[in-house]
Amino acid sequence: MALDQATNKEEYNRLLDFENRDLLIREKKHECYSLFQQVLSQHPDLKDPYLNPTEAILEYFYNTREELETEEVLDVADTDREEIKIYSKIAKDLSLNGPQSYYIKSILGHFDKDRQ
Repeated sequence: MALDQATNKEEYNRLLDFENRDLLIREKKHECYSLFQQVLSQHPDLKDPYLNPTEAILEYFYNTREELETEEVLDVADTDREEIKIYSKIAKDLSLNGPQSYYIKSILGHFDKDRQ
């Protein structure tokens, strides 16, 4: 439903809140993706020749949401807020730690290789 189709102020505010969360999630994902690509371009040795890094981070985003939806007993708004927190944490870690970021290693499967 579009904002202009809301029948009352409460519905309008609920829709506006949803749109804001949705936009923030997309912005945070973009920030993480940009930082991820920046780290990889500065440290190409992190790349696995058998792994497409773009697919890896997109899958990570998808799995993050899936885990929140299946493991948490939250409503959609709370799930969105948790997702925003996670992406903020990832962006901060990528920004501060670059190639030593826990998340870049996790997304690229470096921890999986350590177990083999």
